[in-house]
Amino acid sequence: MKKPDKRNDVTALDKAIFHLVEKNAFEICLIVILGISLYARIVMIPNCVLSADYNNFIVPWVNKYRELGIVNGLATKVGDYYVPYNVLLAIIAQLPCEPYLSLSVVHLTAEYLGAYFLFKIITLVLDEKHGQSISPSSRRRNRKMAAVIAACTLFLPSVLMNASLWKQCDSLYTCAIIISLYLVLSRRYAAGFTIYAFGLCLKLQAVFFLPFLVILYLARKDFSIFEFFKLPLMYILTGLPAVICGRRFQDVYKTYLRATGEYDGMAINSANFYQLGLGDYPGLHRTATAACIAIFGFAALYIIYKAASMNLEKWLYLASWVVWTAFMFLPAMHERYDYAAIILISAFTWMRRKQIYVSLVLIVSSVVTYSNAMLGGSNIPMAFMALLCVAAYAAYTVQGVRELSV
Repeated sequence: MKKPDKRNDVTALDKAIFHLVEKNAFEICLIVILGISLYARIVMIPNCVLSADYNNFIVPWVNKYRELGIVNGLATKVGDYYVPYNVLLAIIAQLPCEPYLSLSVVHLTAEYLGAYFLFKIITLVLDEKHGQSISPSSRRRNRKMAAVIAACTLFLPSVLMNASLWKQCDSLYTCAIIISLYLVLSRRYAAGFTIYAFGLCLKLQAVFFLPFLVILYLARKDFSIFEFFKLPLMYILTGLPAVICGRRFQDVYKTYLRATGEYDGMAINSANFYQLGLGDYPGLHRTATAACIAIFGFAALYIIYKAASMNLEKWLYLASWVVWTAFMFLPAMHERYDYAAIILISAFTWMRRKQIYVSLVLIVSSVVTYSNAMLGGSNIPMAFMALLCVAAYAAYTVQGVRELSV
C-alpha cells in the first residue's frame, strides 16, 4: 500500500515560513541571541538587594536631588562623580519611578551601543585582512563573524552583572572608549577625540585608553596634537552646569583630583599585579604609577619603531593591551576597572581564535571578584587568581611583541 504524501500537509503559509527561515536563518538566530541577552538583564534589574553601592550611594544621592531639585542639587556637592553623571542622577530624580529603572535604561543602552561599535571595529579589521579586492561573500562572512563576537560580549559575566545587578556605570565610559576606538581606527580623529573626551568626563577610569591615543599620535603622524586639547576643554565645559547653578568653581574642577586620593589600597578586590604581596599603598603607590607610565613609554618607543608594519589588527591588540596594562599596574584598582579590558581582549582573541585562554582567565577572574563583592564571596584566594591573571597578561604581552615585530 502506498504511503500518503506528507508534503500534502504543508500549506502555503508553512512554505513561506520555511523560505523565510532558510533565507534569514543567521539574522533570526542573532535576534534571538540578543533577545536572550536582554531578557537576562531584565530579570536581574529589579534585584537591588545585592548591590550595597546602589543602596548606600545611588539611592541617597537621587533622594538628595529629589529633595533639592536639579538646580540646588547641582549647586551642592552630591556624591563623588563628576558633573555629567550628576546631571543624569538629577534628571532621574525627577522621574516618577525607582532610580534603578531609569539608570538601567541608560546603562543598557550604552552596553548595546558599545556592542554595535565593537561589531564595526571587528568588521573593519577583518575587511582589511582581505585587502582591497575583498569579495562580497567574504564581506558578508566578516560581518557575520563580527556580529556573533559582538553579541557574545554581551554575555560576559562582568558585562551582564555590572549594570543590571550591581547598578554600576562602567558601560558608559567603556562605550565611549569603543566608539572612539572605531573612529580613530577609521582616521576620523576629530569625532573620536570628542567622544573620548566626553567619556573621560563620565568616569576617570576612561583615562586607561589615553596612552593608546598618545602612541597612535606618535606612530601614525596624521593628526594634530591639538586634538588632545579637547580633553581639558570638555572637562571644563561639562563642569559648567554645576558652576552655573552656583557651585564653587574650585570645588567642581577638583573632582578628579580628589578621586585620585580616595582609596588607599594597591589592589581593592582586583586580580592584578599588586595582589602578589605588594599591598603597601603609602610606600608603593607613587612608584607603581611611575612604573606604569614607564611601561607605556617603552611601548610607545617600540610601536614608533614598528609604525610602518602596524595594521588595524595590531592597533586593536594594542588598545586591548593598553587598557589591561593600566588595570594591572596602576594602584587603587577596583575589581570593576577591568571592564573595558575584558571586552576588548575577549573580542580580539575570539576574532583571531588564538589565546582564548587569556579571555577565559579574565572571565573567571571577574566571576570571582564580582562574587566577592555581591554574592557572598568565592573560595578561590585572590592571590591565586592574581597569579593566573599575571601569567595570562605576560603571555598576551609576549605574543603581542612577537607579532608586532613581524
